[in-house]
Amino acid sequence: MTDASFAITKAEITITVAGTASSAVYTGAEQTTNVAYTATSESALFNESKVRYSGAATVAGTPVGDYPYGLVNTQFAYDDANIDATFNVTDAAFAITKAEIAITVAGTASTAGPSRSRRRRST
Repeated sequence: MTDASFAITKAEITITVAGTASSAVYTGAEQTTNVAYTATSESALFNESKVRYSGAATVAGTPVGDYPYGLVNTQFAYDDANIDATFNVTDAAFAITKAEIAITVAGTASTAGPSRSRRRRST
């Protein structure tokens, strides 16, 4: 009689993580947004609820500009001991955009241009 054995190896899947950009209009005060992303895979074994993220939960900024989330592969894990997951991560940013200001001046008149003055000759 012969002993038979077999090994079950972990399944390998690739997960694509894409940061979800957000924006706000400049207010003069620090503004904060939650870091957001979507995780997808073509594998039938994939379950989005098993994706774990260990990075910062929020990003903040005050001046106009882009504030990257800083998403990287090492911040993600897949919570299934039977699967080896590889992550392809694309970062996104929180954008603070310029505020629009409307200035209305009522009841004023203004003339622009050189003033006219006369010189008198002395004799």
